[in-house]
Amino acid sequence: MSNNVPIIIDNGSFEIRTGFASKEISEIKKIPCIVGRQESEIFSDNINSKFYIGYDALNKKSNLTYSNPYYFGNITDFDLMTRLWQYILNFELKINPQEYPLMLTQNSFMKSQQKEKIFEIFFESFKTPSLFLGCQNSLALFSKGYTSGLVLNCGESQTTVVPVFQGNKISHASFYTELSGNTINKLIKENINLDFIYNDLKKEREFFYIFKSNYLSFSKDLSNNNKNIILPDGNTVQFNSNIVDICNVLFYPRNYNITSTSILQLINETIFELDKELK
Repeated sequence: MSNNVPIIIDNGSFEIRTGFASKEISEIKKIPCIVGRQESEIFSDNINSKFYIGYDALNKKSNLTYSNPYYFGNITDFDLMTRLWQYILNFELKINPQEYPLMLTQNSFMKSQQKEKIFEIFFESFKTPSLFLGCQNSLALFSKGYTSGLVLNCGESQTTVVPVFQGNKISHASFYTELSGNTINKLIKENINLDFIYNDLKKEREFFYIFKSNYLSFSKDLSNNNKNIILPDGNTVQFNSNIVDICNVLFYPRNYNITSTSILQLINETIFELDKELK
């Protein structure tokens, strides 16, 4: 058994975060969960086809077709996901996976067949000496020093509400909704002219990150009607301050003509399903 520090890979549909278990948060590497391939090779069986991963794909100027191999808590393409993991281990962390124990995070609703496939890939292809597949909701509690609690996890493609008791997920009281970061992205697109980032995935991701990090709010006082965002490439985007409360869609989706279950409903359903001793 290896005595090396374990490697952690936190899978997500927007980005994958990875690093050594002994390192500080500032040293975590974040890789966009994107794989690009030349459009001319999409239907080719050529084993030498070139793939571009993460920032290499976003920075590539030629026409690429992008794929997201991890979406809605499940792996949509194991071949591409394996390439992504291999890129992380070999080029980002620069380690031999045969020499390090690994911990991967999993969505609380990941199918058992997918879990089995993950173990198969890491043990048979990467030859890793040991592998632990950890529930993201339980790990979130552990990071705060708790083993029991109710965890709300809002990601790019899915929002989950999962009760955890003594480190274990309570499956029958766990729920999810399609309301997520992507829902907010779509509403932003409907309210702001984003023609300047047409077909430029890198610019689009930069814009959404800046806008959601700095302007969306439930309580900020924006006295002016119009605001401007200056993007890293110098482009300026103007928007009306009325849309800063667009994140309310997560709580009141019907106000935006969306029929998905709200976060408030999920929490209520979860509490209702719990045993009296745990409420």
